[in-house]
Amino acid sequence: MGSRINFLSPASRSKRKFCGMTRSLKPDMLSRLSMAKKTTYRSRQLAALHGAASALHKVGALDKTTMREIDTLCLTGIEPLSGRKIQALRKREGISQAVLARCLNLTTGQISQLERGAKYARGATLKLLCLIERKGLEAVL
Repeated sequence: MGSRINFLSPASRSKRKFCGMTRSLKPDMLSRLSMAKKTTYRSRQLAALHGAASALHKVGALDKTTMREIDTLCLTGIEPLSGRKIQALRKREGISQAVLARCLNLTTGQISQLERGAKYARGATLKLLCLIERKGLEAVL
C-alpha cells in the first residue's frame, strides 16, 4: 500500500516541468528540465530570418545542411576561454578579480583558478564571459 502507482509514461513525465508533480522524476531529470536552453540571436533581424528558415525546414523546403548553416550564421556562438584570455579580459576592463567575481556570482578564488587554468569556465559563467568579451562589462551590469 505504501508504494505509489504512476500511470504516466516516462516520456510524458519528462515533459512535466515545475507543476508540483515532480516528485516522481529522478534528480538528474529535474536538473535537465531546470536548465532549459534559451535561444539567443545576434540581432532581431537574424532572429526573424531564423524563424522563417525553421518554418521552411519544418515543411521540407530546406534541407538539414542548409538549416545547420543558417543556425551557425544566426545564433550566438560560445567558444571556450583560456585562463590568459580571461585575465586579459579582466585587465582590459580595468577591474580586479573581486569585481569580476561579483559580476559573475563567483568567489575570488574561483576567478583565480579560472585565470591560472586550474579550472575552466562553463555554463552560465562561460556565457557571461563571452558576453563581456563581445560587448563589455556594461552588458552584464
